[in-house]
Amino acid sequence: MNLDALDNNPKWINFRYYGSMLYFPVAFILYNFFPQFASFFIAGAIVSVFLLVSRRLKASSFIDNILNQELGFGRERLFYLETFPDYQFIDIYNFLTKYLTQKKNFSKKPISNSESLNDIINHRFHSELNRNPHESENIPWKIDVDEEVYRRIDNLWILKANYKDKDDINHFTKVIRLRFDKYNDSTYLEVCTMDPNFFDGFIKELKNAIIEESIYKGKVISITSNVVEGIDYGEKNTKVGIQFQKINKIEKDKIVLSDKIQKILEFNIFEYFEYRELLTERLSSMNRGLLFYGPPGTGKSFTCQYLFGRLKDVTIIVASGQSLSQINTICSIGRTLQPSIVLLEDVDLVFSSRETNPYSSSLGDLMNQLDGYTKKEHMLFILTTNHISRVEKAIKDRPGRISQCVFFDLPNLELREKYLKNEIKDNRNPNLNVKDVARKIDGASQAFISELVKLAMQFNLQSNSYNLHSSILLRDQDFDAALELMLRDNNEFSKSILGINQSIL
Repeated sequence: MNLDALDNNPKWINFRYYGSMLYFPVAFILYNFFPQFASFFIAGAIVSVFLLVSRRLKASSFIDNILNQELGFGRERLFYLETFPDYQFIDIYNFLTKYLTQKKNFSKKPISNSESLNDIINHRFHSELNRNPHESENIPWKIDVDEEVYRRIDNLWILKANYKDKDDINHFTKVIRLRFDKYNDSTYLEVCTMDPNFFDGFIKELKNAIIEESIYKGKVISITSNVVEGIDYGEKNTKVGIQFQKINKIEKDKIVLSDKIQKILEFNIFEYFEYRELLTERLSSMNRGLLFYGPPGTGKSFTCQYLFGRLKDVTIIVASGQSLSQINTICSIGRTLQPSIVLLEDVDLVFSSRETNPYSSSLGDLMNQLDGYTKKEHMLFILTTNHISRVEKAIKDRPGRISQCVFFDLPNLELREKYLKNEIKDNRNPNLNVKDVARKIDGASQAFISELVKLAMQFNLQSNSYNLHSSILLRDQDFDAALELMLRDNNEFSKSILGINQSIL
């Protein structure tokens, strides 16, 4: 016989408890038949009374008995369960704390239990040990890039009744439980009440609070996507997560853009969010989708960081790589946290031509999302790609899905000179001929120019004696040495990686 399994059997637990009540009458009967063993029977009776009292005292501290005493025995209870993603745990916890504080008449009970609230209240346990209440694990939760809070993963509150009118079902005690399941990466909200109308209003208020007061609202967040293998038949599930993303705020005077691109950004992004209420009120629909395309290193991602730094009170959702396949979830998050921008990076990796695309279902989801704007939505899409020819035609060529394509080309001589001056900043030697350097790097990308300036500074530092407070004055020979080093290997692949075309010799 498996004693461990027997000890955890609810029927055996109940038998041990109620069976202890039989010890005294059995001892009394045996005493009448075998008086010579009186001392043994008296001792047994004393033990039975002791066990009965101790078990009764212990049972009064069980979490199921505590809850039943609060709810009232013998009443009909209604149980509700709502499942949320793990990243919404803190939003729900914050709402419950605020909600219950306003109600005032509540208490919090320690609990750490794998059973559902329904099983706990109805005394359905796998082990008697689970009936003893104790605090759950306290773990850190991110609430910003560099900020976290500690919260318990299993929380139970009792919203106490107002017994002024005991016949009014709305005044009965309610039990609310918030639990995070680390194994399934899910958040569970459970409610026990005798009011059939309570939960609908409660959950509606909760979801409205998540929209208005989420910890992610107005922040820059990135979407993660992990494939998790199941325990049955090797099935795989995709888990979507949210991470706070730190950006370097770029001032307007620190970024170099062509006048054409600057005007497009001002009109389609900054002015759109400034006048979004008026626009959505007067226009039947407001589709806003921008496609940034051009060679690698031409400033598409850098421009996005500039945009994010300037926008205030707008949620930025960044997705790339495998997470692009979860486009419906990404857009759902964007709509919840609007006004928002959904940035989809390197879309050619997932949303390529449907004839050869293994992610064709995700491609269909994206097209539905781009078509699915409603009048009151304040959400904007930005798609980026280095290879626009690979992007599905139904995205880039169909009017209405993408409102404007923005081409980030290799900079001309004027822009190259601006990039150089912007990168050199206070390290420019009066004798340095910036325009001459710009001519030498015809066909270079912004990324190449940035790396060139860094190498020139390194050559300058290594050939001169500086202290920590000295200014670095770049010279023509520093750029010549840096350029020679970067172009030493003149094969096609090296130039492609560095961000230059074949015009640089």
